[in-house]
Amino acid sequence: MENKVMVSVDMITYLHEAYITQAIEGVLMQETNFEYELIIVDDCSPDNTEEVVRNIIATHPKGHIIKYFRHDTNIGMQPNGIFALQQCEGKYVAICEGDDYWTDPYKLQKQVDFLENNEEYVIHSGNIFHLFEEAREIINLNTILKDEEYDSVALMLRNPVRTCTVIFRNISSISNFIRNCLNKQISFGDWYLWYMLTKLSGLKAYRAAEIYAVYRVHKKGIYSGSDKVKIIWQTLKQLKYHAAFSGGVLSQEYKIRIDNLFLTLFKHNYPKPLIFIFMIKHFYHSPFRFPIRKYLSFIKHGF
Repeated sequence: MENKVMVSVDMITYLHEAYITQAIEGVLMQETNFEYELIIVDDCSPDNTEEVVRNIIATHPKGHIIKYFRHDTNIGMQPNGIFALQQCEGKYVAICEGDDYWTDPYKLQKQVDFLENNEEYVIHSGNIFHLFEEAREIINLNTILKDEEYDSVALMLRNPVRTCTVIFRNISSISNFIRNCLNKQISFGDWYLWYMLTKLSGLKAYRAAEIYAVYRVHKKGIYSGSDKVKIIWQTLKQLKYHAAFSGGVLSQEYKIRIDNLFLTLFKHNYPKPLIFIFMIKHFYHSPFRFPIRKYLSFIKHGF
């Protein structure tokens, strides 16, 4: 039986008392010719996030489309995200985390229309404004000024897809994503999802130049609150899972990307024993064969 709900909006939240009203309102303001639902999953926030959400459900004219879940204990961002995804029953799934918000009231309609008419794409996304919370300043940092598309090869290397703008087909490949995430410590679950969706479906991801949302940059953000070296380290861990899923077919661009990330860690004086242990364990074997002697030479003679 075909799903009655066209889109399930996936919103995970933790400690977002100050932000989630704006996030929810950005979803509820959507003007569509189809039905959609908002799935909010609260990872046992110790603040008043729950009270804010329940008040909106009780008082907003569209509060009835919200399905609210709250865990009894904090289970962590990755398991919480997987749980939220499992609650989404729509033909399409859109994502907006509880500290971001949508700015275009026709976002969902535009994206559904696009995917309904372009079967070669599994993902549609757009551009964002950055809101720097401490400075209370919204800035357009977008470097992509035209519509672009990406296949699984491109998404294996980098993540140009803005999570708070995404909508994707709710296809059977999702179960593979969930199974893999449950068994691995994925650093960036959204990036891994885009890669797996395109890889398993054989379809592409589309990114419109149009701005759909605001991404909030603050110290409590999982990504925006991390330092550069930590992000590099997490990216290396992520890429090894991408390589494993690729079946060992790696492009030269992939090897260069890994190489540059390792060199950046060396330049930032990251503990060298940790780098070498990780390198040998995950990358010094076929089909990688990264030249460890080169790194030793860099350390001895400088960069």
